[in-house]
Amino acid sequence: MLKQIEKTIKEYSLDINDDSINLLSEFAKEILDKNQKINLISKSDEKNIIERHIIDSAMVLKSGFISEKINNIIDIGSGAGFPGAVIGIIYPEIKITLCEQREKKAMFLIWIKQKLKLDNIEILNKRMDRKNELKYDMVTQRAAAQFEEIYPIAYSLLNENGAFVSWMSEKDITKIKDDKKPDFIYNYYLKDGIKRSLGLWRKKDF
Repeated sequence: MLKQIEKTIKEYSLDINDDSINLLSEFAKEILDKNQKINLISKSDEKNIIERHIIDSAMVLKSGFISEKINNIIDIGSGAGFPGAVIGIIYPEIKITLCEQREKKAMFLIWIKQKLKLDNIEILNKRMDRKNELKYDMVTQRAAAQFEEIYPIAYSLLNENGAFVSWMSEKDITKIKDDKKPDFIYNYYLKDGIKRSLGLWRKKDF
């Protein structure tokens, strides 16, 4: 697994240090192991876990959306830890909160935090809504819910100058109403030819 991840990260020209690469390898192995008992990812994705999940999550690194001004991030609907745990591994200096309402997946995230000693990560086992007092520099989401449902929740969670980042397909982007179009879009392709997009919305422009 480690050699595969090293090779794939190099192919995508991602600037990730050796310590983080080792942790990503351990993370992927644990997901595949636990996936036999807990439905963390689809069975069909197991053989493509590196590109479909690890690399897809890590592409935020190339987007430039995470700047030095970002001190804390909340990932809504983290599931097995994509993208939140991957971001936490790549950016150990940033505090990451993984919000996951399903108890089995939340327990897996707690376990992986302890297993990999990810001290910058916290787990929140709840369904996030607009009624909260928590504020963050950035909100992320990847396949957590429909955009129209996530958008107002993200707004409520952001600091005054915060930003919302969403992983989307090309089709998803075209469905967004004109008054909610992202401020920036970063497009990329995975090796299987799938076009992916990262949309960024700044709170001051919501």
